[in-house]
Amino acid sequence: MKRPTKRGRFASEQRGDQVYFLFMGACEHSVDFKFLNRIAKRFNNTGVVIVRDLDGFVDLSDDELNARLLGPELLEWLRS
Repeated sequence: MKRPTKRGRFASEQRGDQVYFLFMGACEHSVDFKFLNRIAKRFNNTGVVIVRDLDGFVDLSDDELNARLLGPELLEWLRS
């Protein structure tokens, strides 16, 4: 899955697509999500949200959920 994801992200960047990709990693254990973090650093229009407390995440209010998903990187991308 890593190669198709990277190829897709690279092709989108080359086309100049006006889209933001937000990947989400969810695990209550100490998984570091290296691939997601690397791809988020590699592409300007790609972010990652890591969720450690799944029960707490699903219980978030709409405002709290928006704050988690609409982080500073995405907001900066939208402004550019």
